[in-house]
Amino acid sequence: MPHTDSTARMGDSLHIEALLAEARYARQRYDLYKAKMYGLHPTTLTRLRELERMREGADGRLRRARAQEEHPPAAECGQPPLP
Repeated sequence: MPHTDSTARMGDSLHIEALLAEARYARQRYDLYKAKMYGLHPTTLTRLRELERMREGADGRLRRARAQEEHPPAAECGQPPLP
């Protein structure tokens, strides 16, 4: 089955939805752990930094996917590549 533009857009849309869910989940985990640090439960700054890096990575992947969706590479637009 050939890969059509509409199929590609649907795939991109599903990819962005997955990245949105990943970013939301990472932010929630970070926020919950940060709140936990104010309580009586044992916590570590190392774990907080790890969750923060995970959150930043997920947000970055989502940002890049959205930017690529708005401005796809020339080859995907049906334009010839630049020399």
